[in-house]
Amino acid sequence: MILFFTDFGWHGPYIGQMHTAVVGYANTIPIIDLMHDAPAQDPMAAAYLLAALAPEMPEECVCVGVVDPGVGTDRDAIVLRTGNRFFVGPDNGLFAITARQDRNPEWYRIIWRPESLSASFHGRDLFAPVAARIATRTGAGNKADTPASASWIDGLVTEIPGPAFAPEWSDDIDQVIYIDGFGNCILGRKATTVDRTASVSIAGETLGTAATFGDVPDGRGFWYVNSMGLVEIAVNKGNAAERFGLTIGTQVRVG
Repeated sequence: MILFFTDFGWHGPYIGQMHTAVVGYANTIPIIDLMHDAPAQDPMAAAYLLAALAPEMPEECVCVGVVDPGVGTDRDAIVLRTGNRFFVGPDNGLFAITARQDRNPEWYRIIWRPESLSASFHGRDLFAPVAARIATRTGAGNKADTPASASWIDGLVTEIPGPAFAPEWSDDIDQVIYIDGFGNCILGRKATTVDRTASVSIAGETLGTAATFGDVPDGRGFWYVNSMGLVEIAVNKGNAAERFGLTIGTQVRVG
């Protein structure tokens, strides 16, 4: 299975072009659009969001991650392997938090190049084809954790000790990393690190916690543990982003 995680948005030709690139190499591999509205041009915020989504991915999958404002520059192209999950994308910190969740992450530099590589669309020209090749070489009957399947790296990647860009980002951050269509605001903090009696302070207000929306009156703001296990700020039947003036990167105080 190949999953796509990008900041491309849902309009335009880009998603379809990446699908086409995969099918050109592997027309029987299932494709899942995980999300295409990741924090735009913000690898740091996207890194925390991707890490929260990773544990629910199939145990054998390839995730193409493209939040890549440095496309076409000298930033490297890499693969992260955690168990039998592979993450293909730019070396800009996007996979940094996901790697920390694994005891033995493996890093690789992509050495394969297509005959034609555009300067502005490595998702289509490089990452999607590499993901397709990995998926076909490590699929059923050719498990990636057996010596016989070591050929998955041949001509594709070379192992490296770690990414060139190793950001010193905290394991958790008290800032907004994603705003959904309802205006609910996800923080880059795992709820397991927060006491359930804690409060969230923002825009001059102090928000308590609730299990779900219906537990507070209409129009009241609160924080809760979302389905990805992160702290999320919401307003029952309201828009938290508008109410509190929140955007991607807004800092809040938790505790």
